[in-house]
Amino acid sequence: MQKIVYFNKTRYFQVDHQALEMLLSKEQANGWRVYQLLPHSSFWHSGVYAYTILFERA
Repeated sequence: MQKIVYFNKTRYFQVDHQALEMLLSKEQANGWRVYQLLPHSSFWHSGVYAYTILFERA
């Protein structure tokens, strides 16, 4: 079983890494593990502004 989460909480045009860590720990506690983490970047912003996260059942 898999699920996809689009994460786009930003702080100063970059991914809010603290919020991302909180999401990942919450999902792990619910029995999901990260299968793939796909970063999204933009020509207009420096760095990553979002992730598509693929989870699978642990």
